Amino acid sequence: MTSSDPRVLTVAAALVALFDAIARERCAMAPDELLGLTAAASVAATSVRVLRAAIHAGDLVAYGGQRDRSVRRGELARWIEERRVHIAGVDDEDLRRRMRRLRVVGDTRSRTASSAPKARVR
Repeated sequence: MTSSDPRVLTVAAALVALFDAIARERCAMAPDELLGLTAAASVAATSVRVLRAAIHAGDLVAYGGQRDRSVRRGELARWIEERRVHIAGVDDEDLRRRMRRLRVVGDTRSRTASSAPKARVR
């Protein structure tokens, strides 16, 4: 199968439609919808034990009894966002400093290489 094969185009169109439907469904979910801890752990990509620890610490509000705890989707999304680890990217000051240093060292090396005497070949 190649990219010009009509079957590939049909499969690609079906996948696009599927992903679009999933995205619309996720956007339609109400933030006040209650999720059981198992479903919430699946959404948060963590364990039920971590969610229970967050509830116990007061980081996440739980509803219901001890055995059938639930959390609101909106509060779960807020908690997930708070736990997200920021990884410094291109705007990192240390990275900029290192790049400046590499440019200076590179310029120095290119100047010394061009001013060095040529080796004679015998």
